[in-house]
Amino acid sequence: MHVKRKPNSNFIVAPDQASLDDIDFDLLAADVKYILVESNGKPFKLFSLASMLQRCLKNENLQERFNDIKEELPFAFLEEGHSLVELDELQTDYVLQLDGQNDITEVIDNVREKQKWVLFEEIIENFQEEIFVTDRWGKVVFVNPRGAQIMGLKASEMKGRMIQELVNEGIISRSGSLAVLEQKKKVDILQFLKEGSKWRLCTGVPVYNSQKELILTLCTSKDMTELVEIKKELEDKVDELKRKDSELNNMQEELFAQVNFISKSPQMHKIKEEIKKIAPLDLTVLIQGETGVGKEVVARAIHALSPRRQAPFIKISCSAFPESLISSELFGYEGGAFTGADSKGRKGKIELAEGGTLFLDEIGEISPDLQVKLLEFLQDMEIFRIGGTKKIRVDTRVIAATNRNLQKEVSDGNFRRDLYYRLNLIPIMIPPLRVRQEDIPALINYYLDLYNRKHNKNVAFDEQVIEEFVHYQWPGNVRELEHVLERAVVMHSNGLGSSRSFAQKLIGFNNDREGVSCSEIIPYKEAKQQLERELVEKAYSVYGSTYKAAEALGIAQSTVVRILKRIRQRYN
Repeated sequence: MHVKRKPNSNFIVAPDQASLDDIDFDLLAADVKYILVESNGKPFKLFSLASMLQRCLKNENLQERFNDIKEELPFAFLEEGHSLVELDELQTDYVLQLDGQNDITEVIDNVREKQKWVLFEEIIENFQEEIFVTDRWGKVVFVNPRGAQIMGLKASEMKGRMIQELVNEGIISRSGSLAVLEQKKKVDILQFLKEGSKWRLCTGVPVYNSQKELILTLCTSKDMTELVEIKKELEDKVDELKRKDSELNNMQEELFAQVNFISKSPQMHKIKEEIKKIAPLDLTVLIQGETGVGKEVVARAIHALSPRRQAPFIKISCSAFPESLISSELFGYEGGAFTGADSKGRKGKIELAEGGTLFLDEIGEISPDLQVKLLEFLQDMEIFRIGGTKKIRVDTRVIAATNRNLQKEVSDGNFRRDLYYRLNLIPIMIPPLRVRQEDIPALINYYLDLYNRKHNKNVAFDEQVIEEFVHYQWPGNVRELEHVLERAVVMHSNGLGSSRSFAQKLIGFNNDREGVSCSEIIPYKEAKQQLERELVEKAYSVYGSTYKAAEALGIAQSTVVRILKRIRQRYN
């Protein structure tokens, strides 16, 4: 009998009539593991060489034929067309395969492990995500059908190619495998595929051996085309919103400029942002601040930025009318309601503000009786004309302003608490000019330009004069600054000289002596009128009330009202 070893195999072949004695144990050096017994040229039994050696060591009958030995390894015979998966039902651990000439070429150990690999291959072959595997040099060693399909190639056309070639040819815009090889870590990249113009999210991971050497890269990818398009649409929407926001901001700045809202200080910037928020809302606003700080400017800015901008902005100064007339000015009257009344009747300021904004300046000056009527109007938005019996509904937004501390007035019992809370829904407090000095240079530039054009002059200030303006306390705030600048343009067209004479020339302020002084010769009547205006305006800026100003000056309140009205008409 002859026992032989098949070339490049891990088993020896013996006929069924051979015995243990026929084995050439020199074959042990050839890494042989199995003895395959043939009968009539076909596989018959399978033994492990180790078990046969063990029988020899036990001194069992070495002449015993393989055909008579009962112990054997269970095996299955894999013919062409069969699959390892199909052998699962045979409950065997070993498989015999034939080569193209139907010769047995090998014994496969642990078929179940092989089955797992085959199952894994079938899974990844049918996986809907793309799978790419490259070696450490970036050469494609595996790609599943889905991966080849999305690139518009066959798997056989990709295997063995360098992944860099696919990038160079524009098949993919960038490679996850190359990124992994470069960074030696997991990467996520967005890549564009020429085939079908699709975007893919590629995730690549490195694979290391036991020596922690990078040997493979494994990449998967998912279709991100729809998400990329959605992202692009969102980005376009964001850009559009930014563009519209920029346009809105420019429009708002233009509207601020139209109402002469001139500012550079952080305090006024904050107020501007508040105005932008509240202007579109029909909410009652209470503006507080010293006389001359620009309460009317803020009110006009709110109106200009509101949806009511095309409707009237109606202002009424509650201190400019005697108590007997303020009610008819606000609510109007029916014909013949009182002596001297127009026979046709007359609309009040509230009715004239229909669809627009009603600005109640110096609201702290109104009498308790008028406070009640105003409260009723704010609650119901309905009025009765004086002498009338029919309710008139008015759609208007109310903005009130005062230089008084209304909270203190409420505590002192001079102002109704319920009216205060009704008006104080949105409070805005404007700081005095002396605490927002950053605004002064900007206001100087604005009003100098305005009055130079108005009076056809070309007055300019040097830096020293501007510095003096900045450090002056401005008790009359922006209104005082405005009047001083117009006076400078009218009276000092040749310039102001040194900053040392600034206070004397423009404000009449002198630390060295008291009393009234004249810095130059002007007609007596003009000087008298100028002094009268300055005294009344200063008194009003200090006391914040026409009644208190009149008391301090020793003149009638109606005289103060008349002079202030003349001053405002002059500068409007």
